[in-house]
Amino acid sequence: LRMLRDLFGADLPYLGDGVSDKNATRWIEAWNRRELPLFAMHPASGGHGLNIQFGGSREAWISPCWDAELWEQTLFRLYRPGQTAESVSVHVCMARDTVDEMKFARVHHRLSEQAAYERYLRDVGKVA
Repeated sequence: LRMLRDLFGADLPYLGDGVSDKNATRWIEAWNRRELPLFAMHPASGGHGLNIQFGGSREAWISPCWDAELWEQTLFRLYRPGQTAESVSVHVCMARDTVDEMKFARVHHRLSEQAAYERYLRDVGKVA
């Protein structure tokens, strides 16, 4: 969050730890009215029960999360009935040859932690 606010301004709306219900409601409503160009959200805070499909069609992840359910639920906050864009775009920032690749494989392919780790080790072995 600190990095995002350094890049986009200290007033970047955020849904997550420390945000009051009043502010969360205010920002979600503003997002859905398309008044906010950006809206930051932690997947654990926004992965369930939010209707934010009216505010935009692009989602960016600074890093994949470990939890496949949070991943999927957060993706479907935008890609759901009421979305008026032709398609929803999801951008995921990942560094090569890092744990980010293992996390992405885990959530994208719904792998167990062990299976994701084994796949990662096999793939790293091919590069080395």
